[in-house]
Amino acid sequence: MQKNKIKYHPKILKLFAKDELDTLAEKAFHSVDDDGFVNIIVVCTDKISVEIFVSSEEHALIERLDSEKVPNRLTKEEFWDIFSRSKAQEIRCVVID
Repeated sequence: MQKNKIKYHPKILKLFAKDELDTLAEKAFHSVDDDGFVNIIVVCTDKISVEIFVSSEEHALIERLDSEKVPNRLTKEEFWDIFSRSKAQEIRCVVID
């Protein structure tokens, strides 16, 4: 999906600006809900893999999928700190259980 055509879920937009999400979309995997909004984003780097997802809370959440060196749930600032020091990895296959 071209980044200018991506529609992000409003709860994800409460946490990230569209230009930040477009930067992530270049290498991330994303899932679209029935209304056509991206509601899950999986980002992998050489240091961490995280899932940004819509929850029942007021905004989206960021949870790590690996790496025990960081908390299970990250703030936006913690995520960007790790992401900025990492090399993004392209995701080729995702299995959602």
